[in-house]
Amino acid sequence: MELNSKESAIIQAKLMFKKDFKMALKWLETRGYKMSQNSYYVKLRELDSKGAERLYEIGKSFPAFHADEIEKFLMIESQLYEQYYQEKEPLNKAKILKMIADVQPLITSLYDSTQYVLEANARFLSRKEEEPIIN
Repeated sequence: MELNSKESAIIQAKLMFKKDFKMALKWLETRGYKMSQNSYYVKLRELDSKGAERLYEIGKSFPAFHADEIEKFLMIESQLYEQYYQEKEPLNKAKILKMIADVQPLITSLYDSTQYVLEANARFLSRKEEEPIIN
């Protein structure tokens, strides 16, 4: 379920103003979405009831996002090694080695979480085939 601009604005207002519906309604009006308190709460209930479906849609992009992050950090590491080998100054070489060391925990963390992401993606796909997620 892809949200339209009004639905996105309503969710933003909910997150920003929590229980202060008056501020939320004023903020929405400045964005061109004038509505009554009742309409606001009806739309919030409707969006909340579709929470699992919205979460599924977000979750579908996790594997691609995860792969992109791994590739990004590997590219950073590769570029740092290139800079290291080109650098002549010992102090600058040491700084580059420190940067390489700083990237390592991020890469390791991403690799460690890869199995979880793959398993979660498989569960999402099998659940989508078995039964609708809509509440």
